Amino acid sequence: MKEHIQQELSKLVGNKLISVSRTLNIQMFHFDLVDKQESGEPSRFALHIQCEWRMVGNGLYAGSQDIKFDKTGHYDSDIDWDNETYRDRLLAEMLKRNSFIVKQVSADVYGGFEILFQKNIKLQIIPTSGSKDPSNEFWRIFDTTNKQSEHFVVTSRGIQK
Repeated sequence: MKEHIQQELSKLVGNKLISVSRTLNIQMFHFDLVDKQESGEPSRFALHIQCEWRMVGNGLYAGSQDIKFDKTGHYDSDIDWDNETYRDRLLAEMLKRNSFIVKQVSADVYGGFEILFQKNIKLQIIPTSGSKDPSNEFWRIFDTTNKQSEHFVVTSRGIQK
């Protein structure tokens, strides 16, 4: 599994993280070729994450659990995911301040991986559930410009296409 994930994610190397978005608790990272970023065309690759993740560098910058905090950073046990969360705000600020070009990717044997950007900033994907339930999807990546391309999906049961 590690080798297949590594191979699939290697197509991100040299691409730029151009935007982030979220649907409920699913975090989406959008990548495109560096020289096409201003074209107005849709992003080339979309990475949808449903498991734990974090952005790290000199510290912990943002993570999946930041969704539990309102946009000011206060814990909210009844957070409304339709509103801006602390996670949304942190990621938007990071994208404004930094250029994120993928330098390297590395996978692990558990379905997780790490994307290394310049300035030693990393996006780490960390599956934390062993449930074999069919709905236990960790993450997926797909080419948004090719409607016939298959989604590469990693679940607790392995890789699915």
